[in-house]
Amino acid sequence: MIKPGNVVQLDPENCINPMLRGCFMTITETFDWGVMGYIQCTGQNKEMGGQAYYRAKIGEYELAGEAIWMMS
Repeated sequence: MIKPGNVVQLDPENCINPMLRGCFMTITETFDWGVMGYIQCTGQNKEMGGQAYYRAKIGEYELAGEAIWMMS
């Protein structure tokens, strides 16, 4: 069962958003229809990047593991 703090990988063939295909996403919320979470983005000019939030439906992702750190 997927829960907040888990990491999933977005399916390169079934992820609806082509820019996120194959990315790893940290789960923040779970729902009957799927999950919501974020992909940590790279920063620039020596600044940390932000989070790109995404809602993935069941079938768009697979469980990959557990996050060590959660960003806010």
